[in-house]
Amino acid sequence: MGIPINIVSGFLGAGKTTFINEMIKETTIASDDIAIIVNEFGEVGIDHELMIHAEERLYQLNSGCICCSLREDLASTLEMILKITKEQGRPLKQIIIETTGIADPQPIIQTLKVTPKLSGYFYLDTVFCVVDAVNYQSTLSNYSEAEKQIAMADRFIITKLNEQYAADKQEIQQKLSSINPVADYYEFSFSTIFKADCLFFNQHLFRSFEPQIVETDNYKEQHEHHHHGSVSSMSLSTLIPLEESLMRMWIDWLLMTYDGQLYRYKGLIRVKNYELVIALQGVSTHYTLETTNKSPLDFTSQLVLIGKDLDREKIEQSFKDLVMRSYQEI
Repeated sequence: MGIPINIVSGFLGAGKTTFINEMIKETTIASDDIAIIVNEFGEVGIDHELMIHAEERLYQLNSGCICCSLREDLASTLEMILKITKEQGRPLKQIIIETTGIADPQPIIQTLKVTPKLSGYFYLDTVFCVVDAVNYQSTLSNYSEAEKQIAMADRFIITKLNEQYAADKQEIQQKLSSINPVADYYEFSFSTIFKADCLFFNQHLFRSFEPQIVETDNYKEQHEHHHHGSVSSMSLSTLIPLEESLMRMWIDWLLMTYDGQLYRYKGLIRVKNYELVIALQGVSTHYTLETTNKSPLDFTSQLVLIGKDLDREKIEQSFKDLVMRSYQEI
C-alpha cells in the first residue's frame, strides 16, 4: 500500500504539536522511521537542532524524526522525501503532516488522492482534528476554517478538558457530531496513558465508514439534518440495491450541483449484481468505489454527506428518485 500519511489539523493553540510529540514518544515505531511535514517551519514546537543540511529543506530533529518545511507544492515535497531517504538508505514507515492552525486540510487530502505519481508510494491513513475544549465555541463562531477542519476529520482529539473553563465533554461531542457524524473521539491529556499504536498509527480511518452519531434532542431519526453555521451533515439510507449506472449518474449530479460545497462523503452501498457491499469514499469532486468484505444480504445502504449550504430536501428527493428508478430496474 505504500507509506501511510496522517494529517493533524486543528486551530491555533489547540495542541497539535504537543499531541504529535506524545504520539511519537509512545509509539513502537523508531523515530528515525517517521517524517513530519509542517506548513510553516516556525510552527514546529520542538527542538530545532538540524541534523542534515538546511538547503535540502529536509531536517532531522533531536528526536530522530525528519522534519520538512512545506513551502512549496506538497507533491514535490513528498517526492523530495522519497529521493533523499532512498539516497540515505533510510526507509520510512510513517509520514505526519501538521497543518497550520488556519489551514484548510482539503487541498492536502486532494493532492494525496488525485496525484498519480504519489499513489504508488503513499496512502492517506487518517485525518485528525485537535479540538481545544476551552476555546472551541469562540473558534467555531469566528473562523470558518475551524468548521472545515472538523468537517474533514476522521478522528477528533479533544484537549484541555481538565482546564478550568473547559466545556463539558458531552456538549463538545454533540457540537462536533452535528458537523461531522463519521468521526470518533478521544480525550488527550498528559495524565492519560496512551498507546499511540492503538490511537494514532495505522488506524486506516480515512477509508472506513462507522458513523459516530451522538444522540441529542435535535437528532430524532437517521435522516435528521445536523448543522452548525453553514456546514452541515446529512445521512441517506435504503434497503433497495442501487443500479450502478444510475448511482454513478446520481453521484455526478451531486458533485456538479454542489461543486465546492460538498466536502466529504462516505457510504456503504448495496449495488445490484455485486456479491459484496461497495464502499464509497469522496473528497470534493474526487471519489472512489471499492468492494468490501460485507455481504449485501439484507444490508441497508447508508451514505453521509458533509458540506456547506447543502439543500437537504433537494438531495433527499433526488436520492428517493434514484432508489425508485433502481427498484424499477430489478
